[in-house]
Amino acid sequence: MKLRLDRVAAIARAGLVALAGTLASVAVHAQQTLTQHQRIEWDESQGGIFELPGGASFGASLCAAKDSPGLAQAATVNAHARARLELIAGQWVTISQSPSSEGPQRFACGRNENGSTLVTGVKLPGPAYRIVSVPPGEVLVDGLTGDSVHAVSRYGNLIAVGQPTRGAGGAVSYYRRDGAGVWQFERRHFGLLDTQFGQSVVVISEHLVLIGAPAWGSNGQVLLAYTDPTSGSLSTLFDGPSTGSGYGFGSSLAVDGAWLAVGVPYFDRLLAGGGVAERAGAVYLYEWDSFGWVFRTRVLGNTTSGLLGAHIALATFPGGGAMLVAGAPGELGAHGNARVYTLDGDTWSFRYRLVDDSGSSQDRVGLGVAIANPSRVLVGSPNWGTQAKGAVLAFLVPLFSDGFESGTTGAWAATVP
Repeated sequence: MKLRLDRVAAIARAGLVALAGTLASVAVHAQQTLTQHQRIEWDESQGGIFELPGGASFGASLCAAKDSPGLAQAATVNAHARARLELIAGQWVTISQSPSSEGPQRFACGRNENGSTLVTGVKLPGPAYRIVSVPPGEVLVDGLTGDSVHAVSRYGNLIAVGQPTRGAGGAVSYYRRDGAGVWQFERRHFGLLDTQFGQSVVVISEHLVLIGAPAWGSNGQVLLAYTDPTSGSLSTLFDGPSTGSGYGFGSSLAVDGAWLAVGVPYFDRLLAGGGVAERAGAVYLYEWDSFGWVFRTRVLGNTTSGLLGAHIALATFPGGGAMLVAGAPGELGAHGNARVYTLDGDTWSFRYRLVDDSGSSQDRVGLGVAIANPSRVLVGSPNWGTQAKGAVLAFLVPLFSDGFESGTTGAWAATVP
C-alpha cells in the first residue's frame, strides 16, 4: 500500500485528524528465544582517545540503513564514540571508528528514509553540532547550536533534527538542500513548556515530518510538521492514551511502508486477574489507508519497569510481510531483551525474544535496536562488560526475504527463501 503523501500534505496544512478503523489483532504464539549470532565491541587497541570510559553505553544509539542491508552505525550516549558497521560474508565488521575529544555526547543516528545512507549528529567545540552523512562522511549541516541532538532523520532533500531539551520545551530544526546542492536552514518549530518536543523524529517525505513529544499533555503526543521554503505548520496527529499519566507516548517512532509504530515505554498494563505492571511499556501500531493513519493494534509489555518500546524498528517487505522489533531494556530483571513481532494478514504475532546468553543482570539489552534486513537484527547492550562500556548484539532471525517466517511456508505463504 503506497502512501498518498500529496494528500497527507494537504491534510497537514489544514490540521490532520487521526481516523478510527478496523482493528488488527495481536496473536500470542509460543515465542522462541534467540541468542546472538555475534557480539560487536568497541576496539580499544589503539589506546588514547579510542579507550572508552566506564559507563560509555556503546550500542545505546543504533541505526541501520533502509536500502543498504549491510550498513549500520552504533554509538555511545555517555562518551565520545561511534562506529560504522558493514555486513561482509555474513559477519558484521567494524569499518571505521570515530572517537571525539569533545567529551560525553549523544550520537543521534537516523536513516535516509528514501535512500541507502545514514545521518548522525556530531558534537563540535562549544554548544554546537554538525550533521554528517554516513557514508561517505560528508558534512551536511554545520554549526547547529542548542542543546544535545537526540534525533535526526532524512528524506532526500530534507533533514529534521530533534533537540528535546532546547529552549523551554524542545525544538525541531529543518534543513533543505537547494538546487546548488547546499543545505540551508529552513525553519524551526518549538514545543510547549517541558514537553520534550523532538525526542523522536522521522522525515516521511520532502515536506512532512513526524515528531514525538512524550511529555506533551498527560501521556505524550505525536505531531505532524509540514515545511517548505515559504511556509510551515504543526498539528497534532495522535494523542497518547486517555487514561493514566506519564506514559511517554512518542518516545520512539518508526515508519516503513504503510505502517507507523509509536513507542510508549512507561505505559502501565492492567494484568489479567488484577494488578498493574507499572511502566511495562507498549507499542502502538497505525496503518495508512486512503485518508490517514488508522490505529490498528498495540503490543504490550507484561513486566513492571520492562519499558517495552524504549526503542523500536520497523520494516515492511515486498511479499506483504512486516516486522517490528521493540526493545524492552527493563525486562528479565533489567538484563533486558528485544521482542520481534511479525505481521500475517491482519494479525501481529509475538514471535521471538532476543536475549544475550552471556550477559549480566543489568545490561539493559534493547535500549537500541535496528533492522538491517529481514533476517538480521542489531540490538544494543549498553551496560555490557565489567565497566559497562557496552556492546552490540547481532541476531539471525529466521525469516524469508519477504518477511514471513521460515519453516511454516504453508501457513505464511512464503515464496522467497
